[in-house]
Order: sequence, then structure tokens, then C-alpha cells
Amino acid sequence: MYLVYYIFFAVSLIWLLYKKQDFIVWLPFFYIVLDSSFSFFPTLSIVTFLRPAVFFILFSFFIKKIPKNGLTKDLYLFLIYTFILVFFSSQIFYSFKGYLQVFISMMCFPLGYIYFNSTTKLRNINKVLLYLILFSVFSSAVGYLFGWGRKFDYDASEEGANGLLGSSGLYSTALAIGILPLLLTTIPHRFWRWILFSSSLMVFIFILINMRRTAIFIPIVGLLTFAWFTPNKSKIFSGIVLGVGLLLLASPLYLDKLISRYNVRADSGRFDEDFYKTENRFIENVVVFTDVFSFNNPVRSLFGDKIYASGRFDDRKARMNHSDPANLLAGTGIIGVFLYIMIYISFFRFPRFCKNKVSSQLQLYKTTYYSLLFISLFVSLNGSLMLVSLRSILFLYLGAMLSLMYRDEQDVQFN
Repeated sequence: MYLVYYIFFAVSLIWLLYKKQDFIVWLPFFYIVLDSSFSFFPTLSIVTFLRPAVFFILFSFFIKKIPKNGLTKDLYLFLIYTFILVFFSSQIFYSFKGYLQVFISMMCFPLGYIYFNSTTKLRNINKVLLYLILFSVFSSAVGYLFGWGRKFDYDASEEGANGLLGSSGLYSTALAIGILPLLLTTIPHRFWRWILFSSSLMVFIFILINMRRTAIFIPIVGLLTFAWFTPNKSKIFSGIVLGVGLLLLASPLYLDKLISRYNVRADSGRFDEDFYKTENRFIENVVVFTDVFSFNNPVRSLFGDKIYASGRFDDRKARMNHSDPANLLAGTGIIGVFLYIMIYISFFRFPRFCKNKVSSQLQLYKTTYYSLLFISLFVSLNGSLMLVSLRSILFLYLGAMLSLMYRDEQDVQFN
């Protein structure tokens, strides 16, 4: 398998240098294959540095076109502020590593806004998401069939494997399912739409039996948000009902595995009525919020401490803060959280420029945009700052939807 990955990475680098800016449509697929490689390559191997290398090469092709306007000022201000904080960290290596992860994903927003100026380009990346979903089906299936990949996260005694992407590696695929209405609308051929729909159901089965609650709810949040904002509610709900019906029909194939793994999670108290009281993410938020707003150390309350390296110490490694609120508040302080909130306030304000008669295309883009925003807010509760693949795809599509909304609005004004 090492040879297969080395060949893929070499071909990807050649393809990047050949396609230049156009490689951006292949970035989601490159990232998902890269994620699968960590089933074989150790952390901080050469593969770890391949992601930033590919991103910055790609970024160099856009550098002269990066927008410097109201769309991006809040994002740039947050990134500049947090970059300065890195140099005041007592764990500067891990802080800088965390900063790069956040920078790489968030800068996909302006790249998406610059590049995706036509429906043709959108169709191209949507086709790549189809390949991403198909690869996720394959990489999950080989785990169960041949024992390849990562073990079930919550039961070390269980034999077999979850596949090359494990559980958290399927977050990006869950995001793709969450914007499935956009993908189905822009793929022209009925055959490929059925392939997309059926493969999405297949990979969602793997997501279910992996028992990652965040991955399970990402598509649900995305699709329900889409159904809420779209005028074609009956069409979306009929698709959801069809999908649920097919999942129930196929349940004899996976129900035993699902129940056994549910019992493992239930035995640990993860589904109890007051489970949140023992959740580390809940506890860390109580601890961090209490400490910061006590102002026992005003400088730390305002500016944070050890940005993106909360679990790192000189003599030991502890659990880092997982949820984004705790991670940001502890690492960047009240000022950093304020700047981060301002980014999302801007994100929700951006679509308001759509004041003219809304076309069906613009409505599709706007509805998808809100689906992405609510998915982003949801995964923040679990902790997504360091999930480069998920956030890169999410911010890339946010930028793309906003760009296409703006151009569609301009077309309406001039027609």
C-alpha cells in the first residue's frame, strides 16, 4: 500500500503543477485520500507535511488575486491576530502546527470565492465530490472485508477494522451528503445521479455503524437546513423519506453490527439522559469559561494562552480542548473569540445583497450556503478547528456559493 500512496502523491504533485489554479477542484479528493493514508503512515511522517506543501503551492497561483475587501477583512484580522499569538506560546511548535491547520482550511474561503465564477467550475468540483463519496465507500468496505485500516474507536477488543478512513475521516464525506441536493441538481445525467444517491446511502450506513454522533448528524443538519430554506420543501422531504426507506430495507445487512456498537456506547453512558455532565467537551467548557471570566489572570483572559496547544506541556501530554468554544477561548482569549464570532456574523450578512428577484439557481446557491453555515456551527460544538479536510471543503464551498450568488445577482440586474 505504501507504493500505491507514493504513486498517488507523485501524480497529484505533477497534476497540481500542470493544472495550477484548476487543481482546486481536486483538492477535496486529494485530502480524503491523504486522510486514508494515515492508516499506514505515522503522525509527523513525510505525508503530514504533504498537505501544507500542496496547499501553499496551490495558494501561490492565487496570491495576486486574493480579495482584500469586506468579504475577507474579518477573516484576515483573525488570522493575523492568532499568528501573532503563536510567538507568545510556550509550545510554539505545536501552536504553529495548529495555526497552519486553521489557516489552510479558512483560506479556502477566499480561494473558493475567486475561482468559482461559473456553473461549469461548480459542476467540476461536484463531480469530484462524487468521486470522494465513492472512494469513501471503497475505503470503508475494504476495512470490513479485509481488516484494513483503523479499529473501532470505542471498543479496543473488537476484531476487524473500520476502513482506511476510520470514523473521523468520514466527516468530509458526511459534509458531501449534507449538500447532496446541490450535487444532484448539478450532475446532468440520471445514471450518475442514481450512483451518487445510492453511494451516499451506502457510505451513510458506514457512518452509522461507526457510531460517531457528529458524523451522523452532519448530513441531518445539512439536509434539514436545506429543507427549511428551500421553496421546494416537498421534493427535499420526499428524497429524505426515500433515503430513510431504503436504509430500513437494507437494515438486515448492518443492524446486528449497529446494535452491538450502540450497546458499547450505551454501556459507557453516552446515551443517558444526563450524559452531557460526564462529557469531556462539556466539562472543558465549564472549566475554561469559569477560568477566563474569573479574570484571575486578566492578560490570559483577554489574549489566551498556548494557542491551539492546550494539552501540551514540557514534560507531558494531556487531553487538549476539543470543542471550538473552549479551544478558542483558552488559546486566543476573549479578543480572539470576538474576532472569530465577527467572521460568522459577516457570513450570515453576506447573502443580504440578494435583493432582486431570486432565480432558481440563486435560490439553490443561497440554500446550500446556509446549509454549510449551520453544519459549520454544529461541528464547532464537537470541535472542528483542526479538521483540515472537513473545514477546507466547507470553506471552499462557502466561498463558491457566495461567488456564484453574487454573479447570479449581477446577471439579474442587467437582464
